[in-house]
Amino acid sequence: MPVLKTAQQILNAANAELGLPAATFNGPPGDQTGRQASAMIQAIGDDLCRVHDWQFLEKQHEFTATGAEDHYSLPDDFGRIVNQTFWASSDSEQVRGPVSSQTWGWLKYGLMGTDGTPYRYRILNNLMRVHPRPPADTEFVFYYIKKNWVLTYITAVEKATVDLAGDQPMFDGRLMVSALKVRLWGQKGFDTTQVQKEFNSVQATEKTITQG
Repeated sequence: MPVLKTAQQILNAANAELGLPAATFNGPPGDQTGRQASAMIQAIGDDLCRVHDWQFLEKQHEFTATGAEDHYSLPDDFGRIVNQTFWASSDSEQVRGPVSSQTWGWLKYGLMGTDGTPYRYRILNNLMRVHPRPPADTEFVFYYIKKNWVLTYITAVEKATVDLAGDQPMFDGRLMVSALKVRLWGQKGFDTTQVQKEFNSVQATEKTITQG
């Protein structure tokens, strides 16, 4: 399990290890390092969500077709789908995709029948679209990576942005510190070779540890 740190603890550790002056997360206008670091921590978390299927961010979603439509709402905390996890579970059939716009147009409007055609999907306008239109009571399931990677200060409610010094990213604290060091050091124009190696090593370890 990740060992969590607050946003301020992440900033404190990164500055101390780089020999930089102390700064306040999302500090006053004169605290340039603190304000930059706040934006960097947000960017780091957003980027990490995209590079790996972290098991602590993975959730399952199920829905049942109505038979009247081919599109269904995504979960409120949907970030991205985990590839090859979408199934018509009641039919034990994998839903293929996501397909391109060109393929979707061919499926929808091309000269082809639908009998025996495998289900395919695409996500458009924040809706899960399935072709051919599934009959009523067909059950579907897929896994996704949620967009909420932050726990709020005190209440531990999940959200997608780091706003307060006490907010906790769900990513391991050491990983966040290493990533912030790379960005802070690079922003000052220094050679990031060593801190980048450190981050790469920590990230590789975390990816192994957090395999589902």
